[in-house]
Amino acid sequence: LRRDATELGPVGSMKPFDLVFLDPPYGKGLGERALVSAKAGGWLAPGATIVLEESSEVELDLPEGFAEDHARDYGAARVHFLSLA
Repeated sequence: LRRDATELGPVGSMKPFDLVFLDPPYGKGLGERALVSAKAGGWLAPGATIVLEESSEVELDLPEGFAEDHARDYGAARVHFLSLA
């Protein structure tokens, strides 16, 4: 699918996803905006696992309904493992 991840719209006839990978440009808050869009549009299955890459220097401001299970640093990148609460 070719869509703006921050404005996904409804999932439509597809089934919600239980595994999602996000690798937005660092430091712009786009990962958090994509999470909100995916949740609002019904793209995430209950208990979904989300893998979000962001700069290790950026503190995530997780939207309501998401929890960080753990994170790992790889050089300048931090990979966050999130779940849909």
